[in-house]
Amino acid sequence: MDQGTPRTIPVTRTVFALAAMFALLHVAGTRDWLSELTRPLVVGILTGIGVAATDSAGELVVGRLHVPWTRDCAGLNILMTLWAIILWVNRAEPLSRRYWVRLALGFPMAFLANVARIFTLIGYRHAFFPAVESPQLHYFIGFLWVMPCLPFFVPRGARNTGHYLMETLFIVTALSLVSPFVSAPGGSLVTLSTLLLLAKGRFASTLPPERRFAAVVWIAAAAFIAVAKMESLWIPWLLLCPWFSPAGIGGNASAWGLVLGTIPMVSMHPLARWLVIACALLEVWKLLDARPIVEKSVPAGLPVNFVPEILKPVGLTAIFLIPFAASVIGGLLIPSLRPPAGVMARELGANTFQLHLVGQPHDVELDWFGPSGDGRHHTLSVCMRYRGIVLRSSGIDPSVLTDGKIWMREFFLQDGKLLTDYPTYLRRTFLPWTPAGVHIIASAPADHVSATLFAQSALQLATQVSQLNHSPSRQPKHAAF
Repeated sequence: MDQGTPRTIPVTRTVFALAAMFALLHVAGTRDWLSELTRPLVVGILTGIGVAATDSAGELVVGRLHVPWTRDCAGLNILMTLWAIILWVNRAEPLSRRYWVRLALGFPMAFLANVARIFTLIGYRHAFFPAVESPQLHYFIGFLWVMPCLPFFVPRGARNTGHYLMETLFIVTALSLVSPFVSAPGGSLVTLSTLLLLAKGRFASTLPPERRFAAVVWIAAAAFIAVAKMESLWIPWLLLCPWFSPAGIGGNASAWGLVLGTIPMVSMHPLARWLVIACALLEVWKLLDARPIVEKSVPAGLPVNFVPEILKPVGLTAIFLIPFAASVIGGLLIPSLRPPAGVMARELGANTFQLHLVGQPHDVELDWFGPSGDGRHHTLSVCMRYRGIVLRSSGIDPSVLTDGKIWMREFFLQDGKLLTDYPTYLRRTFLPWTPAGVHIIASAPADHVSATLFAQSALQLATQVSQLNHSPSRQPKHAAF
């Protein structure tokens, strides 16, 4: 955009694009109708190149690897997010034939990018053999495969090529980070806050003097979040990037309310939730009442470009990759937490065990998940979604979730305490360098036991594991079965 030129974007299209993006991000995690098309193709390609591969119910068996087939493997999340990007970045474009062609071609593009993502993840598992990749990594790899074709879906226009790539990568990174939180507790407010802040943000090709110190602090904050494994801060950190942060955010209380709303623990809190909703409504009202934005020209001779122009795309790209690289590196360095003595355990994968206790009902299974590389554990619904199971409330006991076939309940062993719900776990692990602890998940067939009885049995078993885990006579070894 030329400096001094008003930027006029239809308010109606902007609000519609925001609403559509919000809806599409939610739909991406709830449907799986592309699986029947994607799975045979992946297996066929692997078999065709001489790799032994079979489709076994909820997983793909590729040589020695057992790769869970999850909802995101179908590719619908890439399609929904690609459509969301098209709706947003083209909101000022006329509803021409070219506009509708872009939306239509999003389907084959997303499908091919998803197939490429699956092969990339298989290669990643072959190289590092993690139990489960972080959700953010799943999304980001898919979006990276989409990016080579984004110039068709997101026209560059008169924008500088480097600026165009940075703006596109910024949107891709933001959506990659927020997508896993959509279905988590407080996820709707996290998503809404993120989208509204994206709507307010503008790329600044040069930094004014007052933002130089902010840029240094922002880069240092990335290192701190990575080392402290406070992955819930990656979204607000990204949205506060000095080169993209919303104009005039310094004195804008409602915008800072939205920044807080991108932190799941804040959006989950009953009182804070209403504050974030009020800030969101105020920002929507401001958006409806917005006037054309005029880009301010930079006074001649002012040395505001303290980062060489050629280094910006390379440097910012490297910084945007930090949240995903921190997850991968953390997964390789994280120590293993094994079940205590007195528990029969069968190793299922890296940091993952199936437990069996004395007196355990034969209908109830108990699984032990050690910490992964991306900091604290995710909620039960998010954790299971990336193992191919989509859960909803049982409607009988608030602690019990179900997919219609099984009951599931979660517990956490964290710093010597047994925690029975995710909000409590989130509060106890919010501070930097707090141990992530262990995620214990109980399950049972829904047609064998009632939800109420299952919840009681699961609590008794988790309590028994907790007591054994902190017994003074605990030994480093455990029995196997």
